[in-house]
Amino acid sequence: MAVIFSAILLVLIFKPWRKVMTKKALKYIFLYGISIGCMNLAFYNAIARIPIGIAVGIELTGPIVVAMCSSRKVLDFIWLGVAIVGLAMLLPIHQASNHLDPIGILYALLAGSGWACYILFGRKASALHGSSSVAIGSVIASCFLFPIGIWQTGSAMFSLELIPMVFVVSLLASAIPYGLDMMALPKLPAKTFSTLMSLSPVFAALSGLIVLHEQLTYYQWLAIVFIIISSMGTVLAISQPTKLKSTRPSN
Repeated sequence: MAVIFSAILLVLIFKPWRKVMTKKALKYIFLYGISIGCMNLAFYNAIARIPIGIAVGIELTGPIVVAMCSSRKVLDFIWLGVAIVGLAMLLPIHQASNHLDPIGILYALLAGSGWACYILFGRKASALHGSSSVAIGSVIASCFLFPIGIWQTGSAMFSLELIPMVFVVSLLASAIPYGLDMMALPKLPAKTFSTLMSLSPVFAALSGLIVLHEQLTYYQWLAIVFIIISSMGTVLAISQPTKLKSTRPSN
């Protein structure tokens, strides 16, 4: 329901009907929307099973891989190795992390894959159709997620008691961030934005601690730090001062 509410808000904000869409743009916007849907579905299933900070840390491997694909320097593979070390520390093969749900970790990895697709298809869709692509993509994502939501939750999805909370979540987690992204990102260098994005696992972990009272071990914090260092190192190694249209997910 949160994705549906955010789609409605984004349509009202960006008014996508004002611009004619080409067939090529429709193709990438459709893939972009499916990426949004898959990313959200996997992420929310992940945080239902593992702490949100760990889920976001694992999910960040998606953008790291995308950044790696844009360069072939030896240093990039070193940063990739750092990310792999951090990810391995979170896998339930060590005593400190064996209580983590393997299914939750798998969902977080799938969310990372969705985030990578979101970046790739989102850039292309934005280049072809502009900022209104995010509104159309959100509508496609909501159409994709709606039947799955009914199948998973049934009539509880339409509970009047949950609608105010769902609306707040959709506003704070998708609509407002997307709107701010469209205003700020064209003015920010890709390096600056991506470096800030690398800190998202820290804020997610702190949010989980304050709001959900989720406690992480020192070992898990160290693993998240490894992934953050890898992301920041990868971004800072890229010397291209290009602008970034939009690479933000909806969780």
